[in-house]
Amino acid sequence: MDSNKKGSVFFSIVTVCYNSEKFIEGTIESVLSQNFKGYEYIIIDGKSTDKTLIKIKSYQNNHKSIALISEEDNGIYDAMNKGIKQSKGEYIFFLNAGDAFYDSDTLEKTFHLIDKNDEIIYGDICQVNGEKEVYKKSIKKITKFHLLLDRMICHQAIFAKRSIFNNHGLFDIRYKISADYDWFISCFKAGVKLKYIPLVISYFDMSGISTSNNIIIQKEHEDIIKNQFGKVVYRFSRFKHWIGNRLKKVTVEKNKNDKL
Repeated sequence: MDSNKKGSVFFSIVTVCYNSEKFIEGTIESVLSQNFKGYEYIIIDGKSTDKTLIKIKSYQNNHKSIALISEEDNGIYDAMNKGIKQSKGEYIFFLNAGDAFYDSDTLEKTFHLIDKNDEIIYGDICQVNGEKEVYKKSIKKITKFHLLLDRMICHQAIFAKRSIFNNHGLFDIRYKISADYDWFISCFKAGVKLKYIPLVISYFDMSGISTSNNIIIQKEHEDIIKNQFGKVVYRFSRFKHWIGNRLKKVTVEKNKNDKL
């Protein structure tokens, strides 16, 4: 594939933000620093009331390739859907405010690891929580069992072919935090081709909404599993999940006692 044809767009990078003045500059700079230039950059803002828009527009003054939509939305996934509809690239990648590409050659390396028939390509991430960084390897071969145990691939590690959204639909905005989990399961069930690449894709900000609402996440995941796999499979998965948690607690207690 030729990524360097003048004016060609291979990747559509979409950033969703709202009142993100503390984080938006780092995210934008990580995109603009990419040495691979076959991309477009779309920022979907939820009508921010702080200095987010001022900062975005200051970058737009020097980088006309940045497209900005600022309007009220119905949550993160509604904004992400707007980015999909706006996109023109062959593959879409979501890098939300506070997140950043791992390196300036991330897109370049990813491009050379993609085959023309690949539909969803995913790598690893580096989770950031304050000053602490933890590298998280994704599952190399995803199975139904992994999905039932909530072993989701972080969307900051996923490059999805734009045609997938045309064929299998956009994110379901009924889910406020877990619509990407629902969408990924739909793709898996439909037989979409998944390919793991041995590459750290991004820094993932752990202070975001998806990591701070565990009760909502649990409820949404339960509803998604019921809808996607049926009540019988749901009950079995919850039982396996409960057993796994009990075994972990027993192991922790045993380790504590062994140290005494």
